[in-house]
Amino acid sequence: MNRLKRSDLKRLGLDALKGNWGTVIGSLFILIAIYGAISILFILIGGTPDPNKIFTKFDGFNLVSQLLTTGAFQLGFIAIFMHIARQQKVSVSILFKYYKSGNLYVKSLIWYILYSIYLLLWTLLLIIPGFIKSYSYAMSSYILNDNPELSANQAITQSRKMMDGHKLDLFLLHLSFIGWIILGIITFGIGFIWITPYMQATEAMFYRNLKGELHNQ
Repeated sequence: MNRLKRSDLKRLGLDALKGNWGTVIGSLFILIAIYGAISILFILIGGTPDPNKIFTKFDGFNLVSQLLTTGAFQLGFIAIFMHIARQQKVSVSILFKYYKSGNLYVKSLIWYILYSIYLLLWTLLLIIPGFIKSYSYAMSSYILNDNPELSANQAITQSRKMMDGHKLDLFLLHLSFIGWIILGIITFGIGFIWITPYMQATEAMFYRNLKGELHNQ
């Protein structure tokens, strides 16, 4: 790995966002609107959550919606930042990339299910192993976007190999945003409209660095 400093990766991520802020913020608002509409629909159909019941109709609808939408939207959101990090043409339509093909959608669904199951199983052992594995699998969404011919499980496996020896690097990169995260919290979440794209673009640069694409940056 060409070990660029965390400050370099953050600078590259921020620079890549120039001219693309409208697209990424628009994508965030679209996701917020979609999940807001889904939540309202759940309330109309299944009622509000009942704290006195272990599992309600609302919980069931919520579980199904997460299963059917999270993987596709998460991979699509990552794809936007991969385009930005590589200075490629980007548009909000990329967010829906995994809904444009049945094969891609099924792969995103399988990826999200496997990713969640693996993390759950490791977390059941102890919280710390689950946390560590979340960093082992962190690049799987990038790998799957770069290599759509891979199966979901192959992408997760490749991520585990790619992150061998680099999990702490990514953790420290995330930790370096702690000041920004606190700012986002004290602004009642408003700050995350800008902080989330900044963090995501920086992580995309981390992936490019792992792949050796940033030698001359």
